Amino acid sequence: MTFVETPRLLLRKVTEDDFPYFRADLADKEMDRMMLRWPCETEEEIRLGFEWFLYKEERAYAIVHKETGETIGNLTVYNRVPECVANHEAVQGKNGKALSFAILPAFQRRGYMYEAVSGVIDHLFRVEKADYINCGYFDFNTASAAVQKKFGFRYFSTHTFTPKGGTPVTVIENILMREEYFASHN
Repeated sequence: MTFVETPRLLLRKVTEDDFPYFRADLADKEMDRMMLRWPCETEEEIRLGFEWFLYKEERAYAIVHKETGETIGNLTVYNRVPECVANHEAVQGKNGKALSFAILPAFQRRGYMYEAVSGVIDHLFRVEKADYINCGYFDFNTASAAVQKKFGFRYFSTHTFTPKGGTPVTVIENILMREEYFASHN
């Protein structure tokens, strides 16, 4: 079932057929660094990571290139935003959604992610009536920061946390308000 369709892409629920994409994504060391995830080094670890998207992430979507049918990325919509955002007085009581997305390096810098995320943002505001959308990034992930800026996400807050056995990392939380989106897209 299609969640969002754009001129070049379909976003649909992750299926078993998407395993080749996730194998490439979950084995990519640079993607691990940018997303601060535990490296998957064996086929079993990759399979477990994939099954998380397949069975645990309620709104995990494959980004599929219409012309080739190839899965080139993934996007997850979270119906809950992080507590550090939800508890802020500026958004308390409002309907917030959060996004996370990734695309294979071979498909970066071709406008695919912009196209996919644009379609999802439009859907979340127009169809699901979200009041705001949250998107965060680690302070060293300049590519994610640039993509978010293109959409009009603005700075909301900064927080630091220390992953188990790791060093502290800084997370920048951005939001895009419904009113701001419609003001710039009408």
